[in-house]
Amino acid sequence: KHSLQVVDLQAEGIDPKKQEREQREAEADKAKNNFKMVADAFIKGHANKNRTGFETKRIVDLYLKPTFGKKQIEEIRRRDIASLLDQLEAGEFKDKDGRMLGGAVMADHVLAQLRKLMNWHATRDDKFVSPIVVGMARTKPKERKRQRVLDDDEIRALWAALGTQLEAAACF
Repeated sequence: KHSLQVVDLQAEGIDPKKQEREQREAEADKAKNNFKMVADAFIKGHANKNRTGFETKRIVDLYLKPTFGKKQIEEIRRRDIASLLDQLEAGEFKDKDGRMLGGAVMADHVLAQLRKLMNWHATRDDKFVSPIVVGMARTKPKERKRQRVLDDDEIRALWAALGTQLEAAACF
């Protein structure tokens, strides 16, 4: 049966070896572009070089890989991301241990890391376009702005307390 297919392909002017090679390359590209593989490359090639690399890895491993891990990165749609962010904002995201996690600010942190990952991948793939758009954030930084500032006496008390702790830590 295989030899008949080869003859049919040759009769149509198609090189069966070339077609087989192209198919293998396409499968290799597909395996390379699943979200988990891209995320691992992002962590290794980009995030580990930053001082916030540990937090980036934590967010990717805890929230993003379990959600998108097996999907091809090109198949991740805006609605998939919005669904994850909705889940996080509502505090309904379950980790592997069954704990409920989330909150609006955490949704924004996850979105920021996903945006960085998608943009990093877009610089390495001609065809990839990030599904993340302006307006997906759940909070506005101005709304979370702190109102209170420590006065001089509070700062002195803080320094004194920290100095005492640092002296105690130095003894060990």
